[in-house]
Amino acid sequence: LGFGDVPWPLFGAVGSVQDITWQRVREFVFHPLRSSVQGNQVKSIRLEMLRWHPDKFEWKVLDKIIEDDREAVKEAAEHVARILTQL
Repeated sequence: LGFGDVPWPLFGAVGSVQDITWQRVREFVFHPLRSSVQGNQVKSIRLEMLRWHPDKFEWKVLDKIIEDDREAVKEAAEHVARILTQL
């Protein structure tokens, strides 16, 4: 898998860590049509924080990323985790 293959928690294309913004992550996490949360913002944040926790992400996902993209994916995942803690 490459950087663009990761299902980042935002709408639209992601080509680099700079594309992952607080606003874009917020729009995705709190979208009213997400069936997994049904408008429950606390549940939505908790679900995403568990999914993007750096240790869990590194253990489950990072070894599946191609070597050339691995550092960028790790940086972007850590950025997502930081954004989620700010929500």
